[in-house]
Amino acid sequence: MGLFFFFLRFILFRSPRRDAGMVYDRLQGKVYIFGGRAKEVAMNDIWEFKVSTRTWKELGRDSILKPEPRHSMIAGFDENKNRVLIAMGKGNEGIFNDIWEFSLETQQWRLINITGSRPEPRFSPGGGIFYGPEARYLYLTHGCASNSRYLD
Repeated sequence: MGLFFFFLRFILFRSPRRDAGMVYDRLQGKVYIFGGRAKEVAMNDIWEFKVSTRTWKELGRDSILKPEPRHSMIAGFDENKNRVLIAMGKGNEGIFNDIWEFSLETQQWRLINITGSRPEPRFSPGGGIFYGPEARYLYLTHGCASNSRYLD
């Protein structure tokens, strides 16, 4: 794991980055990293690291839409639909409670339309994707807001 973080810090990014969303595609042997912050400035780029070749590639440069720059979000990988999901987080302009998907096939971001109630905006939550026999769920728990903490 130490070698991975060496690459992450010194090769990929011009300055060290923290609080990024990171997911692993076990079928393709790839790691995807979204956002994070460098020198307290949130980012919204997405990168792919191919484990077998130890090579990085930036994705989604030409995406029409992109999530607001953010850090401290949850991220998940949906292997059935070949997409990266991100939710929540804190950005340069506020705290979010949205969900975005990045299609690895089209290289495009899409804001997921949420119906019904939604959790309060938060950053640093716990969560991930759960695969049930008939559906996939993005779970969210805990997190922080400007002046409070969530223990749900």
